[in-house]
Amino acid sequence: MRMAFEKPVALIRAQGTLPIFDVDSMLRVWEYSPNLWRSTLESDIPALTVHIKGAWENRNSNKSYLQILKE
Repeated sequence: MRMAFEKPVALIRAQGTLPIFDVDSMLRVWEYSPNLWRSTLESDIPALTVHIKGAWENRNSNKSYLQILKE
């Protein structure tokens, strides 16, 4: 729905899972360690924060999913 309304989207998936439908190769997808160990969380959480902030900061970009498809 967010893509349809050209809203910011932060795509996230566990490492080793299948690509996210048809957008995986066009949009930035952040992968986290599925182990969820304390040591991996300590590095994953700050990186996830950067990923989400990046999606928000680029919300006015002309590179939304729908605009990419139109090219």
